[in-house]
Amino acid sequence: LRPVGLVPGRRPGARAAAEARGVLIEIDGAVDIQANGHAPALRQGLDNLLSNALRYAPHGSSIKVEIQRVGGLIRLAVRDSGPGVAAELRGSLFAPFWRERRRAADASDGSAAHDSYGLGLHITQEIAARHGGRVFLDESCAQGARFVIEIPSR
Repeated sequence: LRPVGLVPGRRPGARAAAEARGVLIEIDGAVDIQANGHAPALRQGLDNLLSNALRYAPHGSSIKVEIQRVGGLIRLAVRDSGPGVAAELRGSLFAPFWRERRRAADASDGSAAHDSYGLGLHITQEIAARHGGRVFLDESCAQGARFVIEIPSR
């Protein structure tokens, strides 16, 4: 395990995807936080959350990435301003191959089909668990969806 930078703003792919959709990625918190772990896996977990947020964030909106150290944990949260997750679907989100049947936000008119294999959140859950942490949907989020990864800071 080695130190891994977690800030998505330093990842050109995330910025380019957001710009192509007319979405701004805002970073809030300690941008210099690093986690000890497997770099490709941790970045994949973050990329999965960003990809989901981009899929549902309306054109012209923003995605907020919060990075903080809380006690012995590193907490990374990704929040979009899309339609959120219906209460009746929350228990299935992390199951492999599960996909919500609604339509994702489109950069121009909100009509893009949801194209995914239903593995991103499950993979992110496995990555967090292998690092001694967890990923969850913050159910207190009033608008949009806010997913949180917590891993020990070691």
